[in-house]
Amino acid sequence: MGLYSKFTDKELQTTLSRHTKLSFIAKKELKKEFLSRTINDIEHPSLFDNLVRDIDLEQKEIRDFKYLGNLGLTIRQSGDTVFEIQRSLKGLLVDILAIIVGLIFFIIGIIGLGNISYLFIGEEKLNLFSFFMGILLITIGLSGIKMIINGLSRFIEYLGFEFKVNNATFYFKKPFDIGKKTIEGDVSSLTIEKSDHQIQLMFNDIVIIKINAPNTVNTNTLEWILKHTQKPLNDNILEES
Repeated sequence: MGLYSKFTDKELQTTLSRHTKLSFIAKKELKKEFLSRTINDIEHPSLFDNLVRDIDLEQKEIRDFKYLGNLGLTIRQSGDTVFEIQRSLKGLLVDILAIIVGLIFFIIGIIGLGNISYLFIGEEKLNLFSFFMGILLITIGLSGIKMIINGLSRFIEYLGFEFKVNNATFYFKKPFDIGKKTIEGDVSSLTIEKSDHQIQLMFNDIVIIKINAPNTVNTNTLEWILKHTQKPLNDNILEES
């Protein structure tokens, strides 16, 4: 059942008038619902045209790898079937910044823990404001620990990362997972694995690219990477058919 299948024609028209606030998948579902019905009089035909244009533009941007930067990656292409994906400078800086900010938050948390400890072991009367302020600082410190772990794990995981495709063959480096060796394989062996909380580009049991808590655009970007990687295979199938 579609996202808007229970909407009346009037409700669809109202939703169309604010389509710019919708997510990519919601826009596609709205377009699909309009086309599946016989709505003789669209109140704002120009808005429907804009909806279609927005969807086409976002799909083109995905195919052009515009959103690859959201994953902390960058692509260098030498042709349709020859390209290389690496960790972007922006992604690297974001990881380093997360570690630095996380350390600052962690220090703030240590200060908060010290303040609360002093309240209980000191001779002064317990001050509720100081107590809750200490709790707040400790909470900030805990979030800092999470930032450090996430930033450091991404930094280490993608240190030296390279994913190259040359026609129907791929070459893959990820020192943290597979050591210094380069894995070579056929693009037909690459797959996408999805779960509720992440999506991964896989080679057998090896994770090449992983996205945690993926949104629609990032998911479509990773799926397009796979499709683009397997373009030589698809072209051969078309030639043989």
